[in-house]
Amino acid sequence: MKNLVCALAAILLSAGLLGACSNRARDGDVVNPPTDSIMTIVAARGDGDGAEAVFREHCASCHMGNSRSSHSPSVWHLSSMPPRSILAAMQSGKMREQAAALTQSQKVSVATWLTGVVPGEEDIPKSAYCASKRGNPDSTIYSSGWGGNAPATGYYQASQTSISGETVSGLRLDWVFAVPGSGEMRSKPAVVGDRLFFGSEFGGVYAIDRQTGCTHWVYKANAAIRGALNVQVDDEGSLRIFFADMRGTVHALDGQTGEALWTHDAASHYQANVTGSVAYHNNRLFVPFSSTEIASTRDGAYECCHTSGEVVALDAKEGAVIWRFRTIEEPAAEYGKNNGGAPSFGPSGAPVWSSPTVDAKRGLIYFGTGENFTRPATKTSDAIFALEMSTGAVAWSYQATANDVWNLDCGTDNNTHCPDAGPDLDFGMAPMLVTRPDGRDVLIVGQKSGSVHALDPDQHGQLLWSTRVGRGGALGGIHWGMSSDGKLAYAPLADFPALVVVEQVPFHPSSPGVAALDVSTGELVWRHDNPAPACVEDDFSCLTGNSAATTAVPGAVFTGSMDGMIRAISTRDGSRLWEFDTAREFATVNMVKGHGGSVEGPGPVVANDSLYVLSGYTTNLGNAGNLLLAFKLDSAR
Repeated sequence: MKNLVCALAAILLSAGLLGACSNRARDGDVVNPPTDSIMTIVAARGDGDGAEAVFREHCASCHMGNSRSSHSPSVWHLSSMPPRSILAAMQSGKMREQAAALTQSQKVSVATWLTGVVPGEEDIPKSAYCASKRGNPDSTIYSSGWGGNAPATGYYQASQTSISGETVSGLRLDWVFAVPGSGEMRSKPAVVGDRLFFGSEFGGVYAIDRQTGCTHWVYKANAAIRGALNVQVDDEGSLRIFFADMRGTVHALDGQTGEALWTHDAASHYQANVTGSVAYHNNRLFVPFSSTEIASTRDGAYECCHTSGEVVALDAKEGAVIWRFRTIEEPAAEYGKNNGGAPSFGPSGAPVWSSPTVDAKRGLIYFGTGENFTRPATKTSDAIFALEMSTGAVAWSYQATANDVWNLDCGTDNNTHCPDAGPDLDFGMAPMLVTRPDGRDVLIVGQKSGSVHALDPDQHGQLLWSTRVGRGGALGGIHWGMSSDGKLAYAPLADFPALVVVEQVPFHPSSPGVAALDVSTGELVWRHDNPAPACVEDDFSCLTGNSAATTAVPGAVFTGSMDGMIRAISTRDGSRLWEFDTAREFATVNMVKGHGGSVEGPGPVVANDSLYVLSGYTTNLGNAGNLLLAFKLDSAR
């Protein structure tokens, strides 16, 4: 879709609506023209199906504002997205509630009108499938779940990989796989033996051969898959794959064939969804639930808000619910009036955006929560919880930021449901259970405030230290995850300079890059600052912050940035060891047109001599892409 973006810019330039472009040094992206000008060009395509009127009635209030102060993609970003991504968001993704009143024909028309392309149901060609139907002969689990292991440390030891600070410069691109029609790659792969498994925004689960990139099988769920796949070997030695889709349906698949063993709709509310990943321990699954109500607040007529974040425990063999924990114990009730004079309901929110972390030794799971959507504020928002795995009872909790009440109506022209807004300082990452050099365990978690907290799991979550390393804010600080080798903790910093709102947070310089902290003391050991962007300040696609989780190996930490770069940083001093630009076109092994974009969400996956990276992200001003890139050490090729 980048050609469409450039073509629109060229038309605007020739019409005198846009000044001369200041192209990016690497891949030729242009500055973002004004929304009104883009609407003029989009409207000029013709509108036989009334898509423009539908868009203006149902979508414009969110997508035609200033996207620097909004979490919604602007019309400019929508016009550069794959049409199938826009359609999927309306059908089964994060915009399904807002688009519920539209017919299927209207949804297709809007996606077509915005992008100039009719969304298709493309799939990979038959020639991309593996010739051999053999099963996976090796059941070695190299990476599973969001953090790659039960403690969620994102660290691969020397016994697991030959990639290190000394060898990382020898990484070379091996093969590239593209998901047809996709714009976001957010489902972290799991690696078992010679197989790699990952999900897509259209509900597809792919089983890929690690050596060649050919496809063994594809399973199709009914909604997007945002979280990591969790792969386990059961008591009978069979490979099982567990995941939840965005609608809250939990799936169990046979890892050899891709056939469904069972599915269970675990959602308790029609707006509940799953943005995190399923955790596994001792034949139990732990499923985190967030909510699309945070976006439904954009509808001034919506009765806001009723949902609570949840964690649900299921039996892994059959999918039956064992227990359900709500982050807000009391049900929502009428609580005052909203800014439009209608009843406001609460308490609500405290969603669980991320993934539970398993502590087998203490019989606990840990997870973080987000802000309250409406008042009254609760003590359970922006907090870390420890639950008993057996019962779901609260062992302890720690609240980092009190009175944080915020939703996506804040900062818009509607402002109907926006409370006296808090700073929006979620915990978006899975807590890391790290064993320090002295043998003691510590729970380390980063926050959108730009702070890293260390809690004592043996003292009911007592705060050991807290270190501010970034500016923080609604789109700043630490988003999806850190990693740790037991000595240092590696925090990626988004800190998008023009997007950080920190009126309620003490000032700290914007610091996009990576910060390394001593896990015992919280002391800042080194900082790696990302290079300055090679584009003009007003180019909305020119963001260099590190929102994706980091991944660590001996001597190096991998980090991805919104401009599509993947880098390996020395754990000794923070110097750059290796980098690769993913934001460009690639030939793919499955013969599907492939283009990279922003590296966001999960950290890279490491297995033996290979590194796997996802590229493509369309939310929060990201750049679309549809790639899984496989790298291998040169010595192993």
